[in-house]
Amino acid sequence: MLATDISLQMFSLATNRAIAEHLEGIIDFKEGDAATIDLPELSFYSALSRLGLMFLGDLDSGLVNINISLVNGGRFATSVWATSEKVPQLALAMNIVRKELNISSPPPLRTPRPFCLADENILKSLLSDVNSKS
Repeated sequence: MLATDISLQMFSLATNRAIAEHLEGIIDFKEGDAATIDLPELSFYSALSRLGLMFLGDLDSGLVNINISLVNGGRFATSVWATSEKVPQLALAMNIVRKELNISSPPPLRTPRPFCLADENILKSLLSDVNSKS
């Protein structure tokens, strides 16, 4: 099993927790971004991304990298933030920051941010494109 994260703090917490739970040798840890991390091809039966895809700078490369690491028939599951209306606590904080920084226009499409993959049709299209390229 391989666990990855770009955050050194999260990486450290996960490593310490695995040690505390006596999981050394069961879980390997690798720091890195899904788009650039060196993943072995055709090695995993499943991959999981929990609240990470929407923050990838190069989403296409990240999805391709994940996809090529899966064995034939392997599965990929992901969770992303829903629309701002469904996550008001995060939307409120972001709106306050935007107001304080005097940012009136939304960021360009495909800019990494919490709600950029909230539209399930966009996410389905991205995943479908990756599968058709492999």
